[in-house]
Formats: sequence, C-alpha cells, structure tokens
Amino acid sequence: MSDQIIKEIDSKCMMNDYCNISLQEITTFKWDKMAIFQVGSSNSQISKALGVEYKGPTDLMTGMIFVLNNQIVYEEKIPYDPEHPSKLQILIERKPNEPSCVSFTLKNAVVQGEKEKIDGVTYYSINTKIE
Repeated sequence: MSDQIIKEIDSKCMMNDYCNISLQEITTFKWDKMAIFQVGSSNSQISKALGVEYKGPTDLMTGMIFVLNNQIVYEEKIPYDPEHPSKLQILIERKPNEPSCVSFTLKNAVVQGEKEKIDGVTYYSINTKIE
C-alpha cells in the first residue's frame, strides 16, 4: 500500500506541495472501512475506530488497517526509527487528548499527500487533515 501511495503522490503532487489522495482509487482489494494510526495508538483505540477487535502490535509503529464486512483484510505497519526514517510518513492532525488514530469509510477515505527532498532523498507523507 505504501508503494501505491508513493506512486500516487509522485504523479499528482508537485514537490513541497499538497494534493488529495483517494485511498479508494489506489487500493487493489475490497474494503469498506479503514483506520490510520500513529505511534501511541492503543489496540483499544484502533479497535474502536475500526469497529472490530484489533490485537496486532502497535508499539513504535504507524500504519493502516483495512476492514471488509468486519474482518481485517489488509494491514500495513511502518516501524518508527528516527535514525532511518521510512520513505512514507503518516501524520494525523489532532488535538491533545484525541485518539492517535482516525477511521474512514470507502467514500471519505481521502488524505493529503506531500513530497519533499531532504539531503537529496525524497520523502513522502500523508496527512489526515484536508484543507
């Protein structure tokens, strides 16, 4: 999934500029609900966002989990490693005391994509805030 998101950002976004990415358009599998979570999310927060029990590891990870008919059909986790950052960063716009995960339905799963070059390396990010 990260590869599809990066390809979509490459084709739609100019360097250092934002563009909207529809997750429905770039997924190659069926799903009806998904959650994006950041470091600090608990299994209970993710379970509540998805409406199904989630038992996977979440320590020092961000990720995406997709559900179809209350069954997890795909998940992708990105380990947090400040010394070797992943090419795709997941950001969630939130206020203090709000959960560090966000859920979407198939119809509203749009995130903001961006790419930027740092020390000659292109990094990509998705953000749940749409302006």
